[in-house]
Amino acid sequence: MAAEKLKGQLTAMAGQLEVLTKRHAALARAFTRHSNFAVGTAPGAVLQIVPFPDGQYPSDCGLPVLDTIAAVENLTTQQRNDYLCYYYPDQALRGTTAERKKLLLIALGCNPF
Repeated sequence: MAAEKLKGQLTAMAGQLEVLTKRHAALARAFTRHSNFAVGTAPGAVLQIVPFPDGQYPSDCGLPVLDTIAAVENLTTQQRNDYLCYYYPDQALRGTTAERKKLLLIALGCNPF
């Protein structure tokens, strides 16, 4: 009886933790994207690392750090596609290489225009 009650409490806490994780990820995404927008796309600009919508960071997924515009430009096609799949999980990959770069810059909070 006590074990079932404890299991129920743990399940509830796990659900609450998941909600908090998503809220934290959303806040971190908003902050880092705003910061990246503020620094612009100058060649020497240092970008903040933007977490994915699920709360993971690129390093959690084995992806290279995108802390400069040059780092974005130097991605392989596969790495760029992987980033886009994480940043836009509900969308199919589409567009030219240039369009995909723009989508990635938008996900990072940069203004690619």
